[in-house]
Amino acid sequence: MKPIILCDCNNFFVSCEKLYRPDLQNRPVIVLSSNDGCVVSRSNEAKALGISMGVPFFQIENACRHYGITVFSSNFELYHDISERVMAILGQNTPFLEKYSIDEAFLTLDLSSRSQLSKTLAYIRDQVYRWAGIPISIGAATSKTLAKLAAEYAKKHEETKGWYNLLSLSSAEKDMFLANVSINDIWGVGKKFAERLIKNRIRTAKDMRDINDERILKITGVSGLKTVWELRGIPCIKIKETEVMQKSIQVSRSFGREVRNYNDLETAITYFVSSAGIRLRQEGALASEINIFIATNRFLPSFYSNSIEIAAPYPTNYTPDLIKLALTGLAQIYKDGLCYVKAGVILAKLISQNYRQEYLFEDLSKVSQKKKQTLMKVIDRINMNFRKNIITPAIFYSEPEKNWVPRSDRKSPSYTTRWEDIPSLKAGN
Repeated sequence: MKPIILCDCNNFFVSCEKLYRPDLQNRPVIVLSSNDGCVVSRSNEAKALGISMGVPFFQIENACRHYGITVFSSNFELYHDISERVMAILGQNTPFLEKYSIDEAFLTLDLSSRSQLSKTLAYIRDQVYRWAGIPISIGAATSKTLAKLAAEYAKKHEETKGWYNLLSLSSAEKDMFLANVSINDIWGVGKKFAERLIKNRIRTAKDMRDINDERILKITGVSGLKTVWELRGIPCIKIKETEVMQKSIQVSRSFGREVRNYNDLETAITYFVSSAGIRLRQEGALASEINIFIATNRFLPSFYSNSIEIAAPYPTNYTPDLIKLALTGLAQIYKDGLCYVKAGVILAKLISQNYRQEYLFEDLSKVSQKKKQTLMKVIDRINMNFRKNIITPAIFYSEPEKNWVPRSDRKSPSYTTRWEDIPSLKAGN
């Protein structure tokens, strides 16, 4: 049985920020969510000061000043680029790589003997740090669930040197390892799931592993049984060796300030559709439907929220067509005189562009369709090679103040994707 490996980037957003700010090494650093709302990443030094994950920033702003904590707004352009670098490095070590999230990946290794495994784990961790500058924690086991637990153990215990191999443990050592894992810390066990298990005196990973199959089926159903088998080292969740097309693509934001007029909201929706369109083409997909939603402050008596689904005449990834559909929907749900705080778009019912069929009432010739595809490819290539959004819908240039843009007062430069943000060095005398 091939070992399953989980590679998890440590404090990923913070690690990306520190990569280009060596002065922040061994200093407390946090990264805030979109709109500078709450904490989404913390350095170990910030954790030691008691900064909790998810805490609203306004509650800890004074503490940050007092302890000298450096605060960053989220810079997803930077994080995505560094994530791609990390994944590329991991991919060199295996043909079977599953990108689980922006900072996690599962992979398998085809080794002639298990004695090579520990050396390989150490090599991969060192390679990622040397080539990308990002520290990672690695867990190895015979199932995804156990690999997640092993990686988490490696992250919390310095003596592991960043990797932990469950396959090297004896049966007694595995029992002790699982007995020290709370039921709440098992991958796939949510809050309500855990409450049901605890009521049945199942409090640790070992308790869950050792439970009778019929009993766990009665308590949790098939999903719980799969987790039990995973804890026994029997893989039930396979490595996804090929990219699976997303079912939908969503882009939404909470606004930096209240949006009071239609033009501002129209610009925001146009921007969201443009961003979603780029991702749609990167997926090699076409959208058959677009969903638009808007909302005011839900804590006010005048709260208003609405959404609308607009079916496309034919599946498309041509941004101008998507924008036209979106603005048609926005006009139908917009109410004048309200202060909007959030909006978004969802591109749904996606199909592969390779399997696109001709539509009876489609008003585009094959030549026109090809021109649209070529235009989008050229625009995407220019934006990628020179600067993100250097070519955009004209509406972006007609609005001097973008009230809808989320707050990002502490955003770092996009060091790796924009020429003007490349760090400069000053030579000494």
